[in-house]
Amino acid sequence: MKTRGTPCKSESGKSKVSEGRGEQIKIDSIAFGDVIWIKLRHGSWWPAQVVDGKSVNKSMKPRKRSVGEVLVRLYGSYKYSYVDPIQSRTEFETILKSNNGSYRDILQQSLEKDLPSNKSSKSKGSSSKGKGTSSKRKSCQKDDDLDNESPETAALGKSQELSARRVRVMASLGLIAPPGSPFHKDGQNSIQNL
Repeated sequence: MKTRGTPCKSESGKSKVSEGRGEQIKIDSIAFGDVIWIKLRHGSWWPAQVVDGKSVNKSMKPRKRSVGEVLVRLYGSYKYSYVDPIQSRTEFETILKSNNGSYRDILQQSLEKDLPSNKSSKSKGSSSKGKGTSSKRKSCQKDDDLDNESPETAALGKSQELSARRVRVMASLGLIAPPGSPFHKDGQNSIQNL
C-alpha cells in the first residue's frame, strides 16, 4: 500500500486515516504552507496554500466548515476557502492525468476561462477588423506578436519603465539630483575642476 500525503484533522485535532481505492491515505501529512489544487465554483482549478486558521482574521474566513476541511488561501488573492484535501486531491489527479501531467496547461485553461480581460480584448480585436479577415491570418498575427515580444524583452521594458519612475520619484523627494543638475547619481559632478 502506498502512503499518500493528504491533510485532514478531525475537529478533535486527532489524526485519522481514510481508505480510498485500495490506497491508504495518511491525513497528518498536510502542513501549513503546503500547496494543493482546488476546484473553484465555475469548474476551473487553481493552486491554494494551506494556512493556519488562527492567523487569519475572523472576518476573512468563510463561514461554513465541514469536518475534515482545511483552510486555504487562493494564490494571487486574499480569498480564503475551506477545502476537503482528500476529495480535492483525488479529483485533481484525474484532471492532471487528462492533461498529460501538465500543471501549466491546467493553469492556462483556468486563466482563459476566468479572465474577462482576455475575452474582452479578443472581442475588441475581432470587431475592429474588417469582415474579410480570415482566421488563418489572425492566428499568424498572434504568432508574430508572440515572436516579437519574448518574456526577457517584456521584462526589460517593464524594468526600464519602473526604473524611470523610480528616478522621478526619488528626484521629487530630493533623494537624488533632479534632471539637468550638474551632479550625477555616481557622486561626480559634470563641472570639471580647473
